[in-house]
Formats: sequence, C-alpha cells, structure tokens
Amino acid sequence: MAWLRSWHGIGKATVSDMPDRPLKYRPEIDGLRALAVVPVVFFHANHEWVPGGFVGVDVFFVISGYLITRIIHDDLSVGKFSIWTFYARRMRRIAPVLVAVMIATMIAGSVLLIPPLFQNLQKAVTATAFFVSNIYFWSTVDYFAAAADLNPLLHTWSLAVEEQFYIFFPLMMILFARRGGNLLVWSIIAIFVLSLALSVGSSLSGRLSEANFYLLPTRAWELAAGSLLALARPKAVSLRGGGILAFGGMALIVLSLFLINRDMPFPGYFAIPPVLGAALIIRYADKGNLAGRILSLPPFVWTGLLSYSIYMWHQPVLAFSRQAFMLDTGGIVIVPLLIFILVLSYFSWRWIETPFRRGKRNWSSRKVVTVSVVSLAALSISVMFTSNDAIFRMRYPEDIRRIYSFLDYRETDDYRTQFRNGCFVSGQGTDGNFPYDACIVFREGLRNYLIIGDSHAAMLAVALSETAPDVNLIQATASGCLPVLGALGRETCIRMRDSVLDALIGDERLEGVIFAARWNAGAFKALEATVALAVENGHAVSVVGPAPEYAMDFPIVFGHAAAAGALEQTMRFAVRERQELDARMRLGLSPSSAHYFSLIDIICDSGTCQRTASDGDPMQFDYGHLTLSGAREVAGHLVTDGIFSE
Repeated sequence: MAWLRSWHGIGKATVSDMPDRPLKYRPEIDGLRALAVVPVVFFHANHEWVPGGFVGVDVFFVISGYLITRIIHDDLSVGKFSIWTFYARRMRRIAPVLVAVMIATMIAGSVLLIPPLFQNLQKAVTATAFFVSNIYFWSTVDYFAAAADLNPLLHTWSLAVEEQFYIFFPLMMILFARRGGNLLVWSIIAIFVLSLALSVGSSLSGRLSEANFYLLPTRAWELAAGSLLALARPKAVSLRGGGILAFGGMALIVLSLFLINRDMPFPGYFAIPPVLGAALIIRYADKGNLAGRILSLPPFVWTGLLSYSIYMWHQPVLAFSRQAFMLDTGGIVIVPLLIFILVLSYFSWRWIETPFRRGKRNWSSRKVVTVSVVSLAALSISVMFTSNDAIFRMRYPEDIRRIYSFLDYRETDDYRTQFRNGCFVSGQGTDGNFPYDACIVFREGLRNYLIIGDSHAAMLAVALSETAPDVNLIQATASGCLPVLGALGRETCIRMRDSVLDALIGDERLEGVIFAARWNAGAFKALEATVALAVENGHAVSVVGPAPEYAMDFPIVFGHAAAAGALEQTMRFAVRERQELDARMRLGLSPSSAHYFSLIDIICDSGTCQRTASDGDPMQFDYGHLTLSGAREVAGHLVTDGIFSE
C-alpha cells in the first residue's frame, strides 16, 4: 500500500494530525481555467475550430474537486468547518451570476423565441434553478447535435453535476475524516474507480451514451481526481522532473482539444488524457517551471479570473444569435460576438460576481443560503406563469406564423389521416396489436401491393393509395419497426412484421412489396436478405430510401430562415448522415433484385431541399416525417418513376 501513503488519512492520522497547508493563491490555476474555458467557447462557436473543446469542462471538474476539497480540509483541520458556511460560500460564488443569466435569458427568450421554444426555455430555467438541468437535458437534448447549439442554457448541465456532487461530498468528508484511518481516502478512491469504470463501460458498450455524458455517476471520477490531489502530501520531485510532468499535463490537454471529437464515445477512456493533464498541472505547475510560468502570464490569469462569467454568458449569446437571427457563428460574425461575450463577462465579473463574493459579510451563512434558495425557487416558479404569445403575434406576419403552426401538426386531421387510419401501430393509445384482419385484405380487380415498415412507411401509404387508384395498397406499419427479418424492435413490431412477411411473401396474389423505413446502416445486410427472399418468391420489390432530416423540427428551421430572409440557411441544419446513407443504399442494392427510390433525390436538388408542397404547406412537420401535402407530392414522383411497375 505504499502508493497510498502520499495521501492524508493513511494509518492512524486524523484530520487534526494532517499538515496544515493553507490554500494560497496559485495564478497557474487561474491560467488552467483559461485553458479550459476558451476551448469550450470556441467549440460552441464552431465545432470544427477546436474539435475537442468540450473537454474543457472535464478540466473544470478536476479544478473544482481540488479547490473544494482543499477548502473543506483546511476548515476541518482547524475545527471550524460549518456546512452552512460551505453552502453560503458556494451560493455567493455561483448564485448571483446564475440568477442574472437566467433572468436575462428569460427576457431575451420572451422576445426572440417562438412560444414552443419559449416553453422549453421555461422548463430549462426551472431545471437550472434546482440544479437538475443535467437530468433535464439528458432526457431532451443530444449535446453534440446541431440543435444543442440553439439551447441557451445547455451549458448549465455541468453546474448541476458539481452541485449534486457537493450535496453529499462535504458530509462524507466530515463523517470519514474525523474517524481517521483510511476511510476518507479509500472512499474517494472507491468513487473514482467505480465512476470511471461505469463511464468506460458505457462508452465501450455504446449504450446510455447521453446518460454517460450528462449524469453525475459517470462524471464523479473527474471531481474525485481533484479531491485526491487536494489530499495528497507534497511529493519530493526534482525541479526538472516537476517541470516535465507539468508541461506534459499541458500537452495532454492541448492534444485532447484537437485529437478528440464529438464522434468519439465520451467521457469514458477518452476523458482520461485531459483529466490526467489537469491533475499534472495542479500537482506540479508552479513559478519555477515553464508550464507554471506560461499559465501565470497575465492574459491567462485575467481570462481565468473571468472564466465563470465567460462560461455562463457565452452559450446564451451564441444560442440566441443562431436561433433568433439565423447567424452563422462559424463566419466572420463570430469576431464581434466573441468581443461582446468578453466585455459582458468582464462587467458580470466586476459588478455581479465580485461584489457578492467579496462584499460585506453582514449576513449569516444561513441567511445567505436561505435567500439564495428562495430566490432561485421564486424565479423558477415565476417563469412558469409567463407567456410570450402576444409578442409572437406582434413580431411575425401571418405567413411565418403559419409555418410555425405546423409544430402542432399532430393535432390536425391530416396527421390523423396519415397515422391514425388503423393500419399503423404507434404504441400510443392502442393495445399494441396490429389489426391483421382489417388491414391485410386482397382486392380482386386491383393490383395488390404491400407497403411495410415504420412511421416513414406510414407517412407515404395514404398518399400512394390516392395517387394510384388501380392499386390496392396493403399497409402493415408500426412505430420504430424496421421491415427486415431478424431486426430487433418492440414486441408489437416483431409480431406484426414476422406474421405479415410469413403470410404474404410467396402469396401469388401479391404483385409487389415496398419496404420503407427510417433506415440505419446496421440494417443493410438484413435488408438485402429480406429483399432477396421476396424476389425469390416472385414479387417485384421496391425500397424507399431515407427522407431528408434536420437537427430540429423542420417548421422551426424553416420559420427561422424565412423570418430572417435567409431561406438557404435551412440546409445548415440538415443531417448530412442521411444523404450519406442514401448514397450507400443506392450503390448497395442490386438493380436486379430491387428498385431503389431516393426520397432525397425527389425532395432535394443542387444542395437544397424543397421546403413547401405545391399547396404551400411545409414538406415536413418534425425532424423528418412528411406532411400529408408533402407525401402527396412525393407519391406523385414515386408513381411516375414506377414504384408500382412490375
């Protein structure tokens, strides 16, 4: 156990026996904060500038764990630690700027956001006020999707993780440190190992990736790494050795910024280099080595002092710039935006952050905590009773409001015609059983075709039937149901798919089969096998490729672009992977076995996609489903191109 002896608490020591090392100011830690916050801002401005800029948050976690543990340890060592004082210090540190950001965001959102998005912002404010925004965003937002760039409070997830950690951590330190022995260090090591193992396991399995990113159980090891540093005894290392280790830490962080990207499973093992880098800097950087001197340079220190305000203000500024004005922050416009963020952050630090943190301490700790909690709760409750409907009507003309109205498409008769016709099992409001007898019906005198798949097949079925009156289109569709043998899915999907294919494939009355779905690359081999089975049994086979998709609901993308007079900006939110999958499917499916119909070719041309159908309705009502008007337009092309040809 010799490797453990560099930490306090080993053997028979109690907290009072630990060497008293008062927490002195270290400029290199402010420099490290700068090295963390600047890449985060650049990443949120443009993911391509600093592909791994999001690892700055991991560096912040290590710094936070180190500083908070040192503060608690120092107070415990002189017998003056108070849980009320601890939380009062936290509230003085984070609450003033946090409240200011939330109020400013609500005011800006009430003017700039459409009602559905303003309602989402209200929920985010409430979650932020109660330090559970990481849980809220886990259930609603993919951090690395383009839509995440439009969320003004997305960045508060990391603040929530920290505060959740500090609910139990001070109590654990009190309980274990006073008992002496190995309990304190072992408990932190256990947190570190278990949390890291959970994070790595999740990243390796590819499961629960959003939970892995957002939630405390897979982030606690980063905070615990800082805590272990805080409890470590000063270690005798040569000046040169310490300098090499500190500079190596800087190199690990810088390399992580450019070698890690959003396509890698994160945090998991990819988070180890930046966390290790931060730990090496905290442990070994000082004024006697190069890393310490670099990080102690005035620009680094000054940026580090402003880092909390920079972090809190940058995302609302960037998100509103994109969402309300459709600005491309990857272009030249980013320069004035970054200057504005820096100036705003300075005033925030000077007039909000510093006065509350260093002002007169005439309030008791209990009063500070109570007022802070009540203020946050009052703010979160008050926002739920606000509305911006009147501002929305004043700001947008009727034609723009009509585009946005398709966000409520699911409440319309057109939606019910497409998805509530009895032959689409949605799993919502039904018993989940496919009505086989009502839907699987052959009609004499008509050409009988089967369309099978998920909601992307269902969206086309009615329009295809209307467009080809000489065809009896048998519809067998279920939500999330890939129409290929062997594919996993809900039990209702598997029952429906297997029973329909078993019964109909080989039936001489069936002229052809149309496979349509929200395809993914993993289903391609199974699709080829299923198509081959249908062809062997004498059926004409057609495969309808993926529809264009967007990073957020199409009426929002379309409405924002139309309001800004920049319709070409809609394509900035197109999901490029769908075009790539379409190209792969086109090349991979043999013309001798199946006819491939590309929805992307029908809807898109020369780098842009059709926004409205001939009657003026938007082509799509959510991320990718066609409206009935859009489906009718597409169906006309499909029939003309021979989807019902033998």
